[in-house]
Amino acid sequence: MLLRGYFEVLRLTIQFQEYKSKTDFIINHPWRLLLLAFFKIFRRFHNYLNRGAISKLVVSNKPTGLYNDDLFLGLKKENDSYRFLIEDVNCTSGDLQDTICTTQLRLNTKNSKVVFIHAFYHEEAAYIYDKLKDFTDYDIVITSPHCEIIEEAKKRFSTERVLGFITPNHGRDVMPFLMSLKFIELNNYSHFVKLHTKKSKHLRDKGRWFKLNVEFLIGNKGITDKIFSLMPDDGPKIFGESVLEISDHLENNIHWLSYLLGDDPMQAHSKFIPGTMFLGTGNFLKLVKAMNLHRHKIEKEAGQLDGCCVHALERYFGYLATKHSGCCESLENFVKDEETVK
Repeated sequence: MLLRGYFEVLRLTIQFQEYKSKTDFIINHPWRLLLLAFFKIFRRFHNYLNRGAISKLVVSNKPTGLYNDDLFLGLKKENDSYRFLIEDVNCTSGDLQDTICTTQLRLNTKNSKVVFIHAFYHEEAAYIYDKLKDFTDYDIVITSPHCEIIEEAKKRFSTERVLGFITPNHGRDVMPFLMSLKFIELNNYSHFVKLHTKKSKHLRDKGRWFKLNVEFLIGNKGITDKIFSLMPDDGPKIFGESVLEISDHLENNIHWLSYLLGDDPMQAHSKFIPGTMFLGTGNFLKLVKAMNLHRHKIEKEAGQLDGCCVHALERYFGYLATKHSGCCESLENFVKDEETVK
């Protein structure tokens, strides 16, 4: 089967499963369906009355500053994992005096590929773990506020190839990813996958977007390996389930994007991967690490839907790859001319 055909079938399969689930619900629970219909009417009315509160979650925030160095951030060893300590987030400056500030952690393997996971939700984390059972020659870097999620990863996979970071609920999946890059030795890695346990209430898709992305990236190890074999590590490249133009929802992200780009975002011609789940080359990891993007002072978590630093960084990743002679594309576009998968 052609790689592009594989992704087309995968997309249709997930869509069919969603429709089948809805149909089965209608057939087996007609009265619950009626109650659900009334509930949806009530919810729409409630959302209309609370439209002001919802609009506050979509505000174009302005940059609040940049740390000059990494003294605001430290690591504290806890059993077989590490805890991130961030000044004014989950510690004070005094708490950082006896922490690990500069180091290059590495796992005791010879693996050239690594999976980054930020896991906030237990059920979605278990789904990702199930999909990774065959990825035995990949290292795993997991960040989570929940120690038990990290411990579960170490039980499922050999501890020699799992590196765990306990993080505060700060910066969604983006900041934990950036902070882990600061402390990890990356020279061994030619390719990577970045995942997280996406669960956005405003999508109301019952996890379809999350599942689609996970299946595209790690649903079949043979496919992921094949993609990497077609992707030389000769520049910063990232690929995801879909891409959008950097100008998408620009009004919500204009301040942070202007700050990151140092120019008018309307003049930037690049794409980005919505949701920051993607795979790519080691060159991209090294580029992002060198940019010290983790030093940006970001907004506190308040359920924002758009307009924050992390939403601008989501777009900035694609711009960085393109600007530095790499690319940011959809997987289906990347494999459109490839030969048949054996």
